[in-house]
Parts: sequence; structure tokens; C-alpha cells
Amino acid sequence: MKIKTFVSAFLLLITLTAFSQDNLYSALTIPKELKENANAVIRSHDIVIELHNYASMTVRSKRIITVLNKNGLSQIDSYIYYDPEINVKAISGIVYNVFGKEIKKFKKKDFKDYSASGGSLYSDNRVLSLDYTPIDYPFTFVFETETQTNSTAFFRRWYPIENYFMSTESASYKIINYENVPLDVKEFNIDSDGIENLSNKNSIYYTARNLKAIKWESLSPSFSKIAPVVMVAPQKFRLVDVDGYAKNWSDFGKWNYNNLLIGRNNLPEKVKNDIANLVKGIEDPVEKAKIIYQYVQDKTRYISVQLGVGGWQPMLASKVDKISYGDCKALTNYTMSLLQSQNITAYYSVVYGDDDLRDIESDFIGMQGNHVILNIPNDGDPIWLECTSQKVPFGHIVNFTDDRDVLVITPEGGRIEHTRAYTSKENYLKSDATVMIDVNGGFEAEVVSKSGGSQY
Repeated sequence: MKIKTFVSAFLLLITLTAFSQDNLYSALTIPKELKENANAVIRSHDIVIELHNYASMTVRSKRIITVLNKNGLSQIDSYIYYDPEINVKAISGIVYNVFGKEIKKFKKKDFKDYSASGGSLYSDNRVLSLDYTPIDYPFTFVFETETQTNSTAFFRRWYPIENYFMSTESASYKIINYENVPLDVKEFNIDSDGIENLSNKNSIYYTARNLKAIKWESLSPSFSKIAPVVMVAPQKFRLVDVDGYAKNWSDFGKWNYNNLLIGRNNLPEKVKNDIANLVKGIEDPVEKAKIIYQYVQDKTRYISVQLGVGGWQPMLASKVDKISYGDCKALTNYTMSLLQSQNITAYYSVVYGDDDLRDIESDFIGMQGNHVILNIPNDGDPIWLECTSQKVPFGHIVNFTDDRDVLVITPEGGRIEHTRAYTSKENYLKSDATVMIDVNGGFEAEVVSKSGGSQY
């Protein structure tokens, strides 16, 4: 009797689970309040990260989204990035009509494989992508992926609400930490009703239910500024084939310097001598730096290179000198090497480069940033150099890396510093016009414009 009762309960559970999942495939079962201001609804999105050890993890994702109209089509996100360190073990997609009936199924062979080089000259980043054109709205798309990687420096972030004009019926984020690798967690805006933190000592676990869509309005901030998000970073990790440790910024900076920067600044003696002759007779280190910066601008050009650990490690300074191009890491390291050859202190600095101000999160230790600039301490009056531009004046960083926290990497360790902020007086555009009108109505005009700061 007990066995029959157990089996009956188990079968009932399976039936209820299947019924519940089928409900998510039909657009007719979406709660009314989740349709308000929404172009698409996340019916369910479950992410499970298995951290086997500090150097191995598996990520599984199942995402069910109902697209209500053509404005929501771009949100189906039917793609996954990979590289030689990430193995896509499984990927599939299924399309359901408004009533929840299956109308199309896609297997791995149906996804197109593209280079994800973007603006890079060469890159080993790739993307598997599905280009689906619906025959009608609304429809539901189920997207499942599984990846395995031995590079654990970056954990997928959790966004229970994914964008403006999107709502979420159900979402979960779970990290199973088999060997109790120390993990740092940071939450943003996770005070919304419907979001729960169910974590324990062996796993990180968040759930979200019935989160309404946020409507974009004129002058709304970027979604990342207001959206709930959970960030996770391991204190011990592997970046491609380099083991790392990140308990505090000082230790992380030392690791970065010792494993990614040291030995990358060697220059041919001829180059050192040429630079010495270039600044000969000049005593002021800032004036020397200006001349060297101009030398780099005249000699090099920016080309992105993203290969393996090279996506985070700069090219050798000697190679940049030889080929006269490089990405932000390479050109910053090259400029730093030239300055150091003339005993001018300069530090490699990691930043989020964007016209939308974004800080390196000072209380969240780990791999951050998307760009590199150069810091010259200058006796407490720091100068910041953008080394990828052939036109930007010395020390000019406005509209891309100004007024934000960055990670400055020194041989002694890392530290958070704030880049220069431009005042309203420094941001100007002044135009003086002299117009001469003749008796026939014709005219001649002379216009002189001066600009500075963000208007330069």
C-alpha cells in the first residue's frame, strides 16, 4: 500500500510538472499584469552553474520566452558565444504557436557558426546563432544550452528582468559549488518583490516570480543602472591556462602584473636610444611624456586582437614596435614601456570604456572592465592617457573613460583610482561670427569656433 501510494504521488508530481511546463508554451496563459508594457515575456529561465572545482565548470540554461509582437523579436537571444576554452555540448530550440502547439524544432546542426571577431583583426571567439523569422505573433521559443569550460574567471551574471519592455514570470539562478571554492557575490537592486535569495553554504540560489515590465521613457537611464542583477566571482580561478587568485584588489593586481604583464615591456636598445634622443635636453617628465605620446600616435594604429589569454594579456612591446599596430592592451603597454625606458613611472589601468559612465566595482574583486588606459601618477596629480587614438590630445579622456573608478595595476599590487572629471567650465563650445552683408543682399561670413572638454 505504501509503495502504491508513493508511486501514485510520484506520477501525480510528474503529471503536474508536465502540465505546468505545457502552460508556459501557450501565450494564452500569461498573467494579464505581465503583458502590460511588455513586448516579450520570460515564461521561465533557469540557469544552473556546476562549479566542479576552481578550474572547471558546466553551465546549463533553459529559457522559455513568449514574443508578443515584432518589437520583442530581438529578445529571443537564440545564440551562444564560444571559443577554444568553451565547449558547446548541447544547443537546441523549439517554437510553439499561440496555443502551445509545437511548430518547429531546431537541432545543433541548424545553428549557423560565425566568427565573433567584431572589429578585431583576428579572434578565436565564435558564435552559434539561429536566425528565426516567425510566421505569426505571439509565439513561444524554448532555447536550451549546455557548455563546459576550464576557464572559470567569468561567471554568468543573473538578470531576473532582462530589458525594458520585458516581464518575467519565473526565473532562477543556481551555482552548485562542489569543492566550496570561495565565491564573492554582489547584488544590485535585488530588493524587488518577487525576488528571493535561497542560498546556503554549498550553493548560491536565487529565484524570481511575476516581475512586471519596466517601460522606457525619454531620458531613462541605461537598463543596467536600474535592473536587478547578481554578480558572482571566484576568489580562485583559471583564466585560459593561467591560475589566478582574487581575494582583494592588491592581491589581484599582483597576480595580474606577475602573470599577464611582467616581461611584456622589453624594447630593442635601438628604440630606447631613439626615444632618449627624442627627449634629449628636456627635464620636465610631463613634457617628455607628451613627446613620447605623440611618437606613439604618429607610429601606431589601433587594431583589435583577441586570441586565448591574449584577450587579456598585452602583446610584447617589442612586437608592437616592429609591426606598428595593436589593441588597447598592446598600445597601452607599448606606451608604458617607452615611458619607463626614460624613467617615467606609468601604470597599466583597467576601465569600462563607454560614454555611459560605469565604474569598476570597488567592492567586487575579480575580472572586470573592457578597455585599458595608462596612468601617469605625476606626484599626486595623475594624467590619464588614451593610447588607441591618433588624434586625441595628451591627457584628454572625456566621453569614454572620464569620471569613473578604474583598476590601476602596479608591481606592488592593484588599487582603485578615479579618473579625471571634467567640470562645466571645461566643457564648452564658443563660436564668434562676423557677417558682412552687401547692398544686394549677399554676405560674407567668418566664423571662429573654440571647444573644450566634452565638446572637443
